[in-house]
Amino acid sequence: MKRSIFVITVVAVLALAGGAFAASQITGKQIKNSTITSKDVKNKSLTKSDFKGSVRGARGPAGPAGSQGPAGSVAGVTVAEAQMTVQPGEVNGPQAFCPAGSSPVGTGFFASIADVGFVKVFGNSVGAGYANNSSIPVDTSVQAICGAGVSATGTVARSKRASQRAFTDALAQLKAQR
Repeated sequence: MKRSIFVITVVAVLALAGGAFAASQITGKQIKNSTITSKDVKNKSLTKSDFKGSVRGARGPAGPAGSQGPAGSVAGVTVAEAQMTVQPGEVNGPQAFCPAGSSPVGTGFFASIADVGFVKVFGNSVGAGYANNSSIPVDTSVQAICGAGVSATGTVARSKRASQRAFTDALAQLKAQR
């Protein structure tokens, strides 16, 4: 009886050793994709060739700065911008004026969470009316894209005072609608 227990014990030990040997012989074909993580890989066991084409090296030094372009203009076009913070519950907005001798040929604006009432050309300017229906102040802006001569509306630019008056009237109408 002692001999059979010894044989069974030896067989069991060999079976366990064989299982451990088999576990160390797992191939890549037996591993499901994306299941091995960095903690499963022995430190310093991978070489540069293991990462060829998939990992970039350190970024090199910055190149020389390019030459400065013309300030604020491209082929006779300039952009004038005006900014304003519109307070909670307020209806208001900024007005951007084109330089002398030019008129708006386009517009741009930023209102974040404010409601846009209008973005419109007023003679030699672009004005925007915003309603801030939030509980926080909102930074807004408007841009007048300016070119020489006739405006985008086909009219000749009027005086700054006339543009301001027309913008103020438009803001008053927007306030009355609220």
